[in-house]
Amino acid sequence: MKLTSLSFLFDFALIGVAGFIFLSPYLMMPSLIYPVRVDSLYVHNEQVKTSLEEKGANVQNAKIFLFNPSSVNLYYENFNVRTKDSLILRGWYIPVNDEEATTILILHDLNESKITCLDMIKPFHDRGFHVCIVDMRAHGNSDGETFSIGSPAVEDVKIILDSLYRRPETKHVALFGIGTGAAIGIQLFAKDNRPSVFIVQSGFNSYEKYVRIFADKQWGSFEKFLIPSLKIRLKRQMGYDVSALDFADIIKYDSIPTLFIAGSDDNIVDPKETSVLSDSSGARIKNFMTVQGAGHSDIDEKGGGEYYNEIMAFINQSIPKKTKTVRNKKLAQLDQ
Repeated sequence: MKLTSLSFLFDFALIGVAGFIFLSPYLMMPSLIYPVRVDSLYVHNEQVKTSLEEKGANVQNAKIFLFNPSSVNLYYENFNVRTKDSLILRGWYIPVNDEEATTILILHDLNESKITCLDMIKPFHDRGFHVCIVDMRAHGNSDGETFSIGSPAVEDVKIILDSLYRRPETKHVALFGIGTGAAIGIQLFAKDNRPSVFIVQSGFNSYEKYVRIFADKQWGSFEKFLIPSLKIRLKRQMGYDVSALDFADIIKYDSIPTLFIAGSDDNIVDPKETSVLSDSSGARIKNFMTVQGAGHSDIDEKGGGEYYNEIMAFINQSIPKKTKTVRNKKLAQLDQ
């Protein structure tokens, strides 16, 4: 009887350990599959929290939270699209008064949203670009419960592009992917070559390595025990194993002008990973920009005006604006 009881307890313990290992990726690291929703409610709560923490302190040092483009005095339109599985993806479209302007479509990173990219919109707008940014599924204000960088996300971007190209002012689109957004963009170009320029910021070569780094930061030494079940879940979402996503191989099909950007101190995506992508890219025109002292999330901040100017120059060089024709040489000389 005692042996039977011990055997039962042993079996029960094994089941418990197996269940813990299987469920831990969902319980301990939900943000890779269930992203943090950084939306207006989140920002409002953070603002209240910051206000309480800094009560009595110098208000000049208080953190400022922005809610939408009107916060930086920009006119904008809501830009919403419906996915193939009937989810609503919600975004913003910020136009400029220029018939020849290029549209920059920003694909944000994991656990970010259009709100977290708001400080990028004004510098691009001020440099003469239409700007569009949409919360990816399960991010920000968009519908959806789970996220992966696989086929559903790629199909979502194709639908966003469909909507952009239906706008009469859309002449050219520069696709700007950040982190996981860059990974989605690389897959897109294997199927859809409509955009005229591709900007890859913090792009990684191996998704499997990215998942391991992400897991190591969350689980530490437990990573090797818990990651197998996480990879199984990701495979179910994407339809293929994470090891199949070799972006250096996929980006060989990218033939359009591509600018690669990396932060020298990025501890999420090694700059060498982005460099591998650049070397492997089939783009006929490509440049590589390293922002010194920048980590994964502050490249634009560390880069400052020079960062935006270099991106603008690359886009404008890749998509020259049409020169206006005049009736006689004397008028042409006056225009110069």
